[in-house]
Amino acid sequence: MCSALWVIGRVVAVIESTAAHAETEGDGALLNDIDLAILGAPPERYARYEQDVRAELAFVQDAAYQAGRAQLLRGFLGRSQTYRTPRIAALLEEQVRSNLVWALAKLEE
Repeated sequence: MCSALWVIGRVVAVIESTAAHAETEGDGALLNDIDLAILGAPPERYARYEQDVRAELAFVQDAAYQAGRAQLLRGFLGRSQTYRTPRIAALLEEQVRSNLVWALAKLEE
């Protein structure tokens, strides 16, 4: 039987792993994929998400925001695969690529 402290420690570790989105298997991979699921949303929903992110970071000057956001999006595009779990990858991987390319183009307008 697992101790409560071990379970708490594991939950904290899995949640913290979403900062780097580097977990490749198990619960960590699933939670990371859930965290990134918005990237593979339908285009209209993803566009609203991008607007929401910009609104949340309204205090950041445009040039700095555009540079930082572009770097983040290019990082995701540079991965061979965004999602780690086979089911989520099968469902969303194609759409995420399309959304990220679109978002980068919008930033560069």
